[in-house]
Amino acid sequence: MVPANVVIVYGAKGESFETAICDLGVPPSQDENLFWLAMYVMLTRCKTLDGLLLLRLPSREAFEAGAPDYVKQETARLAKLRTATMGRLHRNLTKALGSLPSRVTDLFAGAAADDDSVDWDTLENLVRDAVCTYAQAAQEDVSACARR
Repeated sequence: MVPANVVIVYGAKGESFETAICDLGVPPSQDENLFWLAMYVMLTRCKTLDGLLLLRLPSREAFEAGAPDYVKQETARLAKLRTATMGRLHRNLTKALGSLPSRVTDLFAGAAADDDSVDWDTLENLVRDAVCTYAQAAQEDVSACARR
């Protein structure tokens, strides 16, 4: 026996673990949409598949049911919002700073194309650098520049 912690699905939301043992058996009278969401949480808490142990598998029908329609609709809404927000950010930065470094423009182009390979950390750092350069050129004291 090994000491372990027990976490229910609702307590595991937002957490990540090195290892996890998940029971994907469908509880009696469990709503299929609620079960699908619980299964999603269980399968996505482990940092790697090597640390994931499954005790029981759900039926093929439960697994293949896919996300509930309201989850698919919300995901689509958020994707549109992300694209619109990135477009506004690009326009506002260009308006405020003038021309942007080509690396920043390239990252925005990837985001507009709904490219999942966008390196958000690099984009954040490049935008911060561009804003700091502008602020320094305008001789403004910007606290974010002091943190660089």
